[in-house]
Amino acid sequence: MTASAGSSGTGEQAGSAGSGTNGGAAGSSGSTGGGATSGTAGSAGTGGSGATSGFAGSAGSGGGTGATSGFAGSAGSAAMGSVVPSCEGLSTLCNDDETAVSCCTSIEVPTGSFNRNDDAAYPATISSFKLDKYPVTVGRFRKFLGDYDSWRASGNPAAGDGAHPRIAGSGWDSAWDHLLPPNAEAFAGNVSCYPPEHAWTDTPGANEAAPVNCIIWYEAFAFCLWDGGRLPTEAEWEYVAAGGDEQRRYPWGDDATAPLPANYADNHNRPDLPVGSEPAGNGRWGHSDLSGSVYEWALDWEQGYLTPCNDCANLTAGDLKIARGGSWQDTAAALESGYRGHSYIDGRWTSVGIRCARD
Repeated sequence: MTASAGSSGTGEQAGSAGSGTNGGAAGSSGSTGGGATSGTAGSAGTGGSGATSGFAGSAGSGGGTGATSGFAGSAGSAAMGSVVPSCEGLSTLCNDDETAVSCCTSIEVPTGSFNRNDDAAYPATISSFKLDKYPVTVGRFRKFLGDYDSWRASGNPAAGDGAHPRIAGSGWDSAWDHLLPPNAEAFAGNVSCYPPEHAWTDTPGANEAAPVNCIIWYEAFAFCLWDGGRLPTEAEWEYVAAGGDEQRRYPWGDDATAPLPANYADNHNRPDLPVGSEPAGNGRWGHSDLSGSVYEWALDWEQGYLTPCNDCANLTAGDLKIARGGSWQDTAAALESGYRGHSYIDGRWTSVGIRCARD
């Protein structure tokens, strides 16, 4: 097992082979895997408990403001577009450089090309799409759970829902239905993993603008399609983090001066820090928290980069799903735009959340 710094977990994490930079400390029982160059073996066994942030991967490098076509909540900013379900009637707002805006703001990303991991061997071309400005907050997720039981009773999610419009076979598979929680009560229990490091609260409180965590891949997929979106592909996510053809090392640029403008091990180190708290760390098109805060699930399986890539996603099933961006527990290496985190598809960690794409 390879893991980032943390205190508890399920012992189900593997790192990608090669150049991961920091594996952190494993839990009291577990062993290091091959994905990180540093990591502390647990005292016994190969399973058991590990760190809550179970992500390691190959650290890479990648290194105007795009039009914000947001989804305004009932008390949100004057962004254009219709209200998405997770912000309908939502009073909690998020921070945009000291300005309160809708937590459901979604930003248009222009068509373009770049090199994944800043390597000319892995070019990718991305068609225009929208990516939410923020990771999904506790308040937005609470709206989902409030609708969850009736939504499931109505036969949702339906086969094919949440598909990428340019990638065949990328929608919901009805064979996954049983992998979703049976009801909202059970779902709330799922996202209360490893206290006190989960952000969820059973009643609204101080964490409504914090990123929801403890989310497995199937749950992330279901949330996004319920909310009128989908999971981004790995290439789309990295394109935004790298600033497209600017090939940024970090979403904000190449400046590696510590502390970095992100919620990570050396700055804040909090699972409950409100999204948008580090506007200096915003990406080229205005996206917040692309580095640190929570890892964000991507559509892809972890099978290496597909080449060539024109609106691509790796749908060949394997053992691990991609999650990108580093977390509140990670060191600076995991915050680089090219860093590839991954976990078992049903991995549940306090370092993992959701960000949705839209078309």
